[in-house]
Amino acid sequence: MVEQNESVSKVLLLPALSTSKISVLCLISLFCSKKLPKPSIPPLLSIIVHVVDTSDTAHDDSRLSILPTLDGLLDDIGEAITRHYQLNPNLDLVLCAKDIKTVTTLLLDLLAGKFVHNLIVSFEYLDFSQVSDFWASFQEYKLDSKQKWRNKAKLKAEDNADLVFQEKLVELTGFSLDGFMTMTSFAEEGKQKRSSERTLVISQLDISNLLDRQIHLLEAYGTPTPSSLRKVLNLMAQLENGTLPSMYYVQYLEHLKGNEYQGAFDSLHRYFDYMMSNKQQAFYHYALLSLATLHASFGSDKEALRAINEAILVARENKDLNCLNYLLTWLLNFLKDKPDLFDKDVTSNSKDQILHFLKLKTKENKNHSLHSISYQFQALKTILEGGPLQSILEDITRASYILMNLDFKGEDLTTFVRNCQLQLSYWMRVGVIPLAEVYISIALDACNAKHNVFDELSILMRKACLLFFKGEVEEAFKILSSKQHQVSQDSSVFRTWNLRTMVLKLNLWLNKSRLRCSGILLSTMLAHLDTVNDTELKYEVLYYDALHQHLLGNNTEAISKVSSLLQELTKTNSHFNNYWFIKYKLLYADIFVKATNSSSRCMSILLNAIQLAHSSSLIPLVVEGSLILVNLLIRLDPKENYDDALILLHQLKPICLRLEIAELTANVGFLLSQTLFIKLKTQDARLQDTKEELNEILNELETGIIYYRKINKLQMLLKCFELEKELSIETGHADLLAHATDSIQKIKHRLREENQYGFV
Repeated sequence: MVEQNESVSKVLLLPALSTSKISVLCLISLFCSKKLPKPSIPPLLSIIVHVVDTSDTAHDDSRLSILPTLDGLLDDIGEAITRHYQLNPNLDLVLCAKDIKTVTTLLLDLLAGKFVHNLIVSFEYLDFSQVSDFWASFQEYKLDSKQKWRNKAKLKAEDNADLVFQEKLVELTGFSLDGFMTMTSFAEEGKQKRSSERTLVISQLDISNLLDRQIHLLEAYGTPTPSSLRKVLNLMAQLENGTLPSMYYVQYLEHLKGNEYQGAFDSLHRYFDYMMSNKQQAFYHYALLSLATLHASFGSDKEALRAINEAILVARENKDLNCLNYLLTWLLNFLKDKPDLFDKDVTSNSKDQILHFLKLKTKENKNHSLHSISYQFQALKTILEGGPLQSILEDITRASYILMNLDFKGEDLTTFVRNCQLQLSYWMRVGVIPLAEVYISIALDACNAKHNVFDELSILMRKACLLFFKGEVEEAFKILSSKQHQVSQDSSVFRTWNLRTMVLKLNLWLNKSRLRCSGILLSTMLAHLDTVNDTELKYEVLYYDALHQHLLGNNTEAISKVSSLLQELTKTNSHFNNYWFIKYKLLYADIFVKATNSSSRCMSILLNAIQLAHSSSLIPLVVEGSLILVNLLIRLDPKENYDDALILLHQLKPICLRLEIAELTANVGFLLSQTLFIKLKTQDARLQDTKEELNEILNELETGIIYYRKINKLQMLLKCFELEKELSIETGHADLLAHATDSIQKIKHRLREENQYGFV
């Protein structure tokens, strides 16, 4: 966006004039005087329009060159003409190089003359020192064209390029520099460039557009401010008349990104002090919105609510419906992860009322982006409440349809990416993994095209989770480690990213039975849980906390934790989360089945959880609950219940394979082999003659072993090989017994190593 040059030490800020504009004026002059080759006019006009029209650059996704170099402009001209010839087969490619040479030669010939002409026209607006600085800046600017000038003019090494340049000036303009300003030679200019201060001339219009563009990039994508632009802003801050309010807003966003509360607070206040002093009171509610965002980013939830409520009141008084719709959307997004605040501080408006208002008013005002978001919120609300699949799909389809009719620029594209995130998350939970992968691919393509850093990282986190649960553990951690450096530069993203990485690491460690290290990791996560505005992540960490207690053998403590979590979720409607409510119930039942002598006590809880999962179309949870039910039936009475267990397991097996969740596939394989072995022992007196049944058991057991190895679940691997050992003893297979015995020894040795992991 800004050419980086460390030698710049002074900035001249003019209302509209800058040295880079002279080249464009020359190009316009050549076009108006009909000196441009006709086939090259379309691409050259596109360049002129792109450079001259900067009225809507803030949300333009193309590369913005507010302060271009002369070399850069000439290169763009060459590329544009070449591309135009390539796209039009009826044009002679031989003429392409000739046209480029003609245009660039004419442009270079006209530079000095046009500079003098426009300087004279604008002279009454410039004082002497400004004229002097402008000329010095122009001398630096045209240095970029030195080599091109020599090549185009076909000068020999001994020729004086400056005399030729001056002659061309007189020839083209009829104006001599004698008595007005001394023409400095290229050699002298080079010495000046190395020894003296360099002045950069910028127009207020251009720098304002550049700052607006950077604000958009910071807000939407988190793109850091280039160091060259920071240097220009620092130099502008030293000028008496060089203050632009948007400078302070850029600083506010930078401080916010760097987690610097005081710096962000001071910059925000300075920005709105300038805005209010310039009679911009109509934007007071936007100031309050920014203040609310600042407070929310640093965990000051009550102050954030106070600011946003005041902003809503001011927006209503000013009848600014577009801003009001945005404020209500912000409020819903903020409160969805703050159920306690919703119950205490937002008593006058329910979620339904706010959503109904948003859907109506955004449609009336034709604010399509917010209209789509309102349906996304409606879908999310239905998901949290455990509503039917049909209602959720209707709202998601409406949100997607609205977005399909937009041009995907700026905020529209961000809304589209967030819609993809909602859908991929939902399809992951419903169990349609291929569709979730499609939305991951679509969202990442959109993020890469628009350099959307925030959303790209969020989607990559979900992709890593998906790969982990599919059993592709190494690939999942590769994704997380590949972005670690980028994430560490942004504290707002780092907290969530770091906790999400720790959750996957915790899951892996629990599978490996690294229980002591897992306890330390859990303590760290629980200590930082309040700093993350993500209720889903909080519920997941608390789930693993209870599971960790169960694996340690502290079943009473584990059951107590799960009971407290269930009570918390059912405290109010705002706290309820259907997915985690079912997940906690399943964990409660699983603990009872595996660790108590009263397994039947959890039957009603387990059946209720399966029913809730089924009514919400959460197929992975239905399968998980059904497998716990099979385990319960076998524990209650294996001889009486193995037929029912086998019927259920044979129905679950193809579903597990379709879901592609490694742990569920492993569990169904292990339970099938265990139940088939019970059936074999119950029905056949001579197990040595049951070759077909034995092969079936071993096939299912192999499935369990393969998938448990994928997710490193060592305790279940040990159970698989113990079952294999028992089977080999019953059937009298010596080779099988030797394999099982050797594997058991290796697994036990590995378990001892894992238990000591991290300790000397």
